[in-house]
Amino acid sequence: MFYKCKYKNQQFKKHFHTTYSIGAVISGVHYLKIGKKEFEVKEGEIKIINPYELHLPSGEWEYINFMPSVSEIKKASIDIFEKEKLTFKNSIRDFKIFRQFFRFYESVDKFEREENFLLLISQFLKYEEKECLTLDSKIKDSVEFIHSNFVNINLDDVAKVSNLSKYHFIRIFAKKKGITPYQYILNLRIEFARELINKLPLSIVAQEAGFSDESHMIREFKKRFGFTPKKLYNS
Repeated sequence: MFYKCKYKNQQFKKHFHTTYSIGAVISGVHYLKIGKKEFEVKEGEIKIINPYELHLPSGEWEYINFMPSVSEIKKASIDIFEKEKLTFKNSIRDFKIFRQFFRFYESVDKFEREENFLLLISQFLKYEEKECLTLDSKIKDSVEFIHSNFVNINLDDVAKVSNLSKYHFIRIFAKKKGITPYQYILNLRIEFARELINKLPLSIVAQEAGFSDESHMIREFKKRFGFTPKKLYNS
């Protein structure tokens, strides 16, 4: 569930996650560019990347991170707030939350872990973002099509869903989402592969997720996370 990483001027590509990504910075400064906003997440602070937020990390930092699924957060949100969806601020400086993060991280017993997870999420309420991004109607259907077919998909089919030429579809998609359709699909494939890594051999994971081969998958992982898929085994 957790992984600990240390980066020093690692080169990343812009990417998103289909899950939340919540991390406690334990040394250095973690720079984040999300859309047009830029953040500095320093030692003792929490960073949160919400699902599908396109971001570019940089800097020299060490952190402990975990990536709860949308369903996990949704279940906790309904239990705590009676709300199905939450979007959080990206940078939080709050000693109580930082301390609760480590209570959760250090939990051993299943009961204790679940309790500390709920207590952690409950403390995020005051850092909820009220604004939600809307998706342009011209590409909404295409995005839904991509999510259903990202393992095996071609440009002709996805552009046809939007009733746009391939060129205009690529241009509008990139303008609205911040990355090209292919990069968006790659992110979905990486996220899907991440779910399979502890279940299947890497060569099979690559095939199931739609990569051309295992080497292709490993290269894309390193571009986005700074480490290979093997880092996630038994995490």
